[in-house]
Amino acid sequence: MWVFTKTLLLFVIGLIGFSCAPELYVEIEADQRMGDWAGTRINKEGREVPMAAQLIAYKNGRFTANLLTEFDKKDNHLATISGKVKGNEIQLIGSYKYGSRWKGIVTDSSFNGTYHGQSHGTFALKRVTRLSPNLGKEAPEGAIVLFNGSNLDAWTHESSVPGYIDLSKHVGGSECAEYLKAKVWSYIDQDAILELGSNDGIAGWLNGEKIISENVLRRASAGEEAVRVSLKSGWNQFLMKIVNAGGGWGMFARLTDDDGNPLSTISEYVDGVQSRDFLTKNDNYLTLWDMAGPYRIKGKNGREIFDHPFPPEKNDSNVEWTKLDIHKLGDAAQWIIKNEAVEIKPGTSGMLTRQKFRNFTLHIEFRLPFMPNSNGQGRGNSGVYLQGRYEVQVLDSYGLEGKDNECGGIYKVGAPAVNMCAPPMQWQSYDIDFTAPIFNKTGKKIIDARVTVNHNGVIIHDNVVIPKPTGGAVNMNTDKPGVLLLQDHGNPVQYRNIWIVENN
Repeated sequence: MWVFTKTLLLFVIGLIGFSCAPELYVEIEADQRMGDWAGTRINKEGREVPMAAQLIAYKNGRFTANLLTEFDKKDNHLATISGKVKGNEIQLIGSYKYGSRWKGIVTDSSFNGTYHGQSHGTFALKRVTRLSPNLGKEAPEGAIVLFNGSNLDAWTHESSVPGYIDLSKHVGGSECAEYLKAKVWSYIDQDAILELGSNDGIAGWLNGEKIISENVLRRASAGEEAVRVSLKSGWNQFLMKIVNAGGGWGMFARLTDDDGNPLSTISEYVDGVQSRDFLTKNDNYLTLWDMAGPYRIKGKNGREIFDHPFPPEKNDSNVEWTKLDIHKLGDAAQWIIKNEAVEIKPGTSGMLTRQKFRNFTLHIEFRLPFMPNSNGQGRGNSGVYLQGRYEVQVLDSYGLEGKDNECGGIYKVGAPAVNMCAPPMQWQSYDIDFTAPIFNKTGKKIIDARVTVNHNGVIIHDNVVIPKPTGGAVNMNTDKPGVLLLQDHGNPVQYRNIWIVENN
């Protein structure tokens, strides 16, 4: 169910330089014609029947319109027409099955057109904005208010975890490669496990021999990879290459024995001597590194430069290395509060609750930026991670098919029953009931996690089973309570009115 009103839309333009610098977004007034339209058309029997349309804006003044029998239903598609701005009008044209031909003209106040084929007629539509009936929903008695517009005391960042090397904070930029090197003293010749996690791709060498190469897009999770390495007695040198492909950027690195216990027979290189001080403070995570970069290739993204050998991996003596000391990062949430909403500050990493939850009802409202120069996963991307493990997608997928990697989808688990995504710059709501998996006394899972999702007043997932954590989970400890995580994917998505009710 939706509420109709008139509104003014703003949009966000991303300005990306050729240097390795953060993306800038400038909020300016957008074309008010973008969004939902409703009215009537003449059907093949000559009767006037309801009709709707979604007008989607793209770069260079181009538009696409989905012509529909009605909103928010499957099998409601009449035609898709495309075109661009000409003078004060948007002129659109397109074909559909059975040879029908549709044309439309959009002005400030009307969207009128004709169609020809097996049937013919006209249509006339007016601009409307359909608001979720759940916007502004008040937290009931006993709810845990996580954000009410005033402060972020309930939140911290993924990068606040001891041992996380946050390159977004210390280097900055996007679509770059950074190199890190560290010396580790081993008291004996020994095998060990190097636990790694990265955001995004990671390559690594130990004493000149490659030990890992994973060109992936993901969030950094401690211990995501377990690489067996052989340490020689004396000094050993690790060289790591981390590429950024948008959003957060960083790495975890930790040395353990085969049972996951911190390796006690190593030290780090501190001012020319070996020391265990920082290893002890950081649960054996390697935190003392020299860094070089950032490196990039004009016109190529982070994944495309992964295999390019920049000077540090060529042992180039002209590389300039600087020291990076990570003791323990501050834990204050760094996203931006504006107009009683919190906006993602790209590159600061995901924002997560200090408190952990098992079974709960969540209410959260979000607003997507308008990014006409981007497409697909680069357009208003974020995500709501239940327990930090199960993602309900947040994405500008207004007018798209409604897949499992689009707004409301649960990645590789289920597409929404219907695409309820509103146009960008319009507030939307999720109301989510989450039930954690159940384990027996021996620790065996006997019932999977389940979720019901209400998007803008419509149930899009009804008690759906989630067999395992989705991509980018904070951890795989599904038998334990977990945080609520809001993903930083490099886009300035906004959130507000966030509260949780814990359920038995």
